[in-house]
Amino acid sequence: MEAGRQHYNVTLAILTVAGTAYALQQTMVIPALPTLQRNLHTTTTWVTWVAFTIAAAAAFVGVVAAVLVTPRRERLVVAAETGD
Repeated sequence: MEAGRQHYNVTLAILTVAGTAYALQQTMVIPALPTLQRNLHTTTTWVTWVAFTIAAAAAFVGVVAAVLVTPRRERLVVAAETGD
């Protein structure tokens, strides 16, 4: 292991907490959709788009966070290996 690198268990713990938070977020949003539909006087289609948008935003943020966390030199090695 390199001198300045954090332990793998720390990374595993962070990913576990993030995955659990995402799962809990989804379980809180889905049951609330009928209430949103009633309170906003909208259709099922629009409420479905709300659920899709929340899931897509969470996926996008996850990818961006992964790119930002990865050290620059490791990304260069991956890019060199893939030919990008």
